[in-house]
Amino acid sequence: MLVLLFQPRENKKHTDFKAVERELVFDIDLTDYDNVRKCCSYVFSKFLSEHFGFKARMWVFSGRRGVHCWVGDEKARKLTNAGRSAVAEYLSLIVGEKLDINGGRGKKSPQVHPMVETAYRVAMDCGEMDAMVLEQGWLELDSALEILKYCEDEELRETLRTQFEEVDSADKRWQLLKRRFDDKYRQEMMKANQIIPEQVTGPSRNFLRWFVLWHAYPRLDVNVSTGLNHLLKSPFCIHPKTGNVAVPLDISKIQDFDVTTCPRIDLLINELSKNVTDEELKENRKILGYKHTSLAPYVENFERFVELAIA
Repeated sequence: MLVLLFQPRENKKHTDFKAVERELVFDIDLTDYDNVRKCCSYVFSKFLSEHFGFKARMWVFSGRRGVHCWVGDEKARKLTNAGRSAVAEYLSLIVGEKLDINGGRGKKSPQVHPMVETAYRVAMDCGEMDAMVLEQGWLELDSALEILKYCEDEELRETLRTQFEEVDSADKRWQLLKRRFDDKYRQEMMKANQIIPEQVTGPSRNFLRWFVLWHAYPRLDVNVSTGLNHLLKSPFCIHPKTGNVAVPLDISKIQDFDVTTCPRIDLLINELSKNVTDEELKENRKILGYKHTSLAPYVENFERFVELAIA
């Protein structure tokens, strides 16, 4: 919702006519794959909640492949363009084809920004990463060998190349990477008296962090977030190509959201016509039609967001 300093019809009467309040919104470009969408949403929600203290957060499926995040807290709604830009830039790890995991430090630095470490850990622990790696084919042999060019340590790169070629599945290559680079997984292996490789040092220590975040961290369209007057599809709009409704999601159940079962305009029309009886029409009763359709739970998600926003 856009709040203006004056009534819209008075825009020519006031030199200081401007927008003063609007939800802070993020447009996240995702793939068509559900697991990627879920993982990105988990990571992003973590930062909005813990780094900024935003409570009124609504995730809206765009109707095709992306998601929009609407933040309705008062302090978010009243941010200036400069404030919105600062938040968006802070949350943007990936810009174009570049992923900065060193927080602006030199390329050779093994240190990572705390935000990067948090994002990596959330992605690894969200319950989706293992499935994503296998389903997307990121570590099938050809793809696995291709990503090794981002490993800066030549000796380590050749060691990994040999190991990748020796095993016969993407799952085993994923286990190899976790054994060598993931501290939490390495500790679990040590407790189980499993043999693990030596700890990697230097810049290549972050190779797995780069791999995970490149695939699992959301890519933001910063321009959408920085302007009070930037247009963005509202919740419950209809996507013109798919016919899907842009529905608000429940972040705690986002793992259950299936794009193929998303409410569509044609299905909603059929549901309405079936559920409204002739008797109800004769009685001229005021009917909340959406409650009799597949749209009902998504309206409830929206109402919860509104309650948090005005609390």
